[in-house]
Amino acid sequence: MELSLAVQMQGFLLAIGAGFALAILYDVLKITRTMLRSTPSHVFWGDIVFMTVAAIVTFLLSLAACMGEVRFYILAGEGIGFCVYFLTVGLISIRIFRFIRKVLDICLFHPLKKIGGAIGRWIGKKVAKAADKVKKSRAKRKNRLKQRKDIVYNGSKKSKKKQKKQKLQKEQKKRSKRRADPKHEGH
Repeated sequence: MELSLAVQMQGFLLAIGAGFALAILYDVLKITRTMLRSTPSHVFWGDIVFMTVAAIVTFLLSLAACMGEVRFYILAGEGIGFCVYFLTVGLISIRIFRFIRKVLDICLFHPLKKIGGAIGRWIGKKVAKAADKVKKSRAKRKNRLKQRKDIVYNGSKKSKKKQKKQKLQKEQKKRSKRRADPKHEGH
């Protein structure tokens, strides 16, 4: 099916607009990556998502402009729109972003880092004091008096025999006193 030159020109201009929009999306993605200091794996997955979105946009554009046929001028228009953005507005947006980033670093992030560091040091001191108290209490616990049932002053077998012997001697003395006692003689 043949398309008229006017329809092709309209598709080409739409493709330039789509390329410009995709470039804005990529610029936003790049700025967020820079702000968040992304790891290489985050960058990889972000690029995969962007390429998927770009492929869907290209497909829908070719569906709308060329009745589903992929034409070279559609791809070229997207590429031209992408390049136009990065050679004009993209340069300005990067400069603006860098300026905003410096201002935020000076006015917001740097003071927050100092405050966070001071709070972290204060918490660290409190934790260190608590740890010292725990260590001291454990050391003091070792020096405390033992419970009475656990104390054995004369725990040898000889002393136990002596205790039994002394007990028997006391009982014998009590018996002998009872025998010698005149009150008990009548019974």
